[in-house]
Amino acid sequence: MSAQSEINAQQLDIHINVSFDVLQGALRLGAKEAPERFEVPVGNLVVLSYGHEFYEISGWPEVYFAGEVVQRDPLRKGVPCWAVLLSEFPGRVDIQGRRALAGISRSAEDQASIHISFYIRLKDPILLLRRTGGKWNTESDRNNFNNRIQEDIKNWLRGFLDRDIQIWSGDKQTVLETIFSELNQFLRQNGLEIDIENAASAIIFIRHYPSNLYEIAVQFAKAERLLRYLAQIGENIAQKTGFSDREINIIMKSEERDGVALFQNLRKSPPSVKTQTAKWLDESGMAEAASFLRETVSSNQAKEIELSEQIVFYAIRNPLLTQGEWLKEASQHPITRFERLDRKIRSASISS
Repeated sequence: MSAQSEINAQQLDIHINVSFDVLQGALRLGAKEAPERFEVPVGNLVVLSYGHEFYEISGWPEVYFAGEVVQRDPLRKGVPCWAVLLSEFPGRVDIQGRRALAGISRSAEDQASIHISFYIRLKDPILLLRRTGGKWNTESDRNNFNNRIQEDIKNWLRGFLDRDIQIWSGDKQTVLETIFSELNQFLRQNGLEIDIENAASAIIFIRHYPSNLYEIAVQFAKAERLLRYLAQIGENIAQKTGFSDREINIIMKSEERDGVALFQNLRKSPPSVKTQTAKWLDESGMAEAASFLRETVSSNQAKEIELSEQIVFYAIRNPLLTQGEWLKEASQHPITRFERLDRKIRSASISS
């Protein structure tokens, strides 16, 4: 096995860390040494439960936000009243990944890396409490529930990332939308969702690639410009590259960014054309692009090569990819008390 093949054989090294703590406490209001009323702390919500019923007599959900005063209903003295303290932002997800890229990485240590981070917020506290099966009274019950949800999220993410969602080669916005859309479907079953309201400070998406990717992408762009020039002065492009007249015509007429049409045709070309084009690239002083092409021909790891081709293609079309990325969404305005009341109404209609 060649040194480059050994590099390509490296498997994805990915770590998923989920911290989650939504159930933070429970008090039986009116019981000995327990208060009759208290103010909800900042960063928390409180749900009142009367015998596992979460609504006032008038039908409003017993959900209280930070700064609001919680007290038991004096008309319901015969029913035990529990105040359950929940975190408004109970979880954070951090995904860290590294992998060597076939034809791009120069050594086993020369790897691409990715960091995705975001927060989970509480969407429907009543639905979440129903998922506990009424087990929130003791610290052990709360810890068990928090740990179960934490492991469920981690396992879901692990299975999701095992799929081909192009986290290395896809457009960053599309990748995040895919993760958020599908993960939210899972989270909302438990009354949770990804926090996008504070995305400007809460969402991180960073990818770094081996420095060699920049040279490869730039050289394919230079190569296409050179081919256009050679065609204009009457050089035999087919003889230099092995492309057919039809393929050359497509490259010459392309209005895409320089390098895109050339690389698209090379991806579909047989090994003989890739080998011939690599020879011409070497002779033209574009050794990095030539080396990449030769690796696509010699490697027996089709999936690894396909991934690297996707990344190079995306780098040609989006030069920012070669410099690393940082994504922050624009944050929305803070919600008003009216919007909180509207959420209560919506939550009641969903939960009932």
